[in-house]
Order: sequence, then C-alpha cells, then structure tokens
Amino acid sequence: MENGFISRLKYEFTFMRGNLLVLILSFMFFRFSGSLVYPFESLYIRELGASPFVLGLMSSVGSALQALVRIPGAFIADRYGKRTIIIAMTYGAALSSLFYAFAQDWRFVLMGIIILNLCYIYQPALQAIEADSMPPERRGMGYAAINVIPMISAIVSPVIAGFLVEKYGLVSGMRMA
Repeated sequence: MENGFISRLKYEFTFMRGNLLVLILSFMFFRFSGSLVYPFESLYIRELGASPFVLGLMSSVGSALQALVRIPGAFIADRYGKRTIIIAMTYGAALSSLFYAFAQDWRFVLMGIIILNLCYIYQPALQAIEADSMPPERRGMGYAAINVIPMISAIVSPVIAGFLVEKYGLVSGMRMA
C-alpha cells in the first residue's frame, strides 16, 4: 500500500522539472522571507514614524503601482521575451528589501515599496513561464504545486520573526529578518 502511494505520488509530480522546479524553489525562498517580515511589518513601519493614515496610504500606493505595471509588463514579455525581464526585476525586487532593512524612517520603506511594486512588472512574464512549464493536462496540479509547496517553507517564518523581535527588539529584530 505505502509503496503504491509513493509510486503514485512520484508519477503525479514527474512534470515538475526545469523551469517549474526552479520557480518552485525560488518561491520557497521568497515565501519564507516574506512570511518572516509580514507579521510585524506594520508595527515596524509605525516604529519608524508612520501614522495609521500613512500606513494605509503606503499600502494603496503599492497596490496602485502593481496594477499599473501589469499591462506594460505583459506587453514587454510578449514583445521582448520573458527571461530577461524576470531576471532583472527579480534582482530589483530583492534589492528593494534593503530599503526596508536600513530604513531610518518610514519614507525609506515607502521607497522600498515603490521600487518593489514597480519591479512587479515582471509578473505577467512569470505567470506565462509558469503556464508554459506545465503540460496542459497537468496545469491544475502544477498550479496547486506552485502555490502550495512554497508555503511549506513559510510555516516557520513567523515564529522565527517573533523570536528575533522578542530577543532583539522590534526594529533590530525586523532588520535581521
């Protein structure tokens, strides 16, 4: 029974290789780190001087920018290719975290939010590569895998962040996270 289950499981996931496997592994890292800082992000930004109104405004700016870059991002991906925009903007998104980590006040975090959400111009290309990397008859399982497997790495992140914040204080703990 167990051997049959394992064989079936292996069969179900044989399509996860190449780009799809690289994406899943990358998403595991990003979900881990994102879930590390998310629970304490608002508290951190408040500690850096943002009012509740400014917190709301920062979130709105991020959402608006993310919406604005999707159509141009889709055009760029279709016209010039997916790979280059994904690589460049992934580095940009990763570098935007430096604004969060070294922020002296909330304005630096806002700059990080702006840069991060502008870098999300690569998301249509990323979603196209996800679809291209899955056989059509396995897309349901593929999308489930690409959304669920990376979450596994994020399960322990909030606990680690809580430990860092408790041990080193809110600002220092969040900068470490």
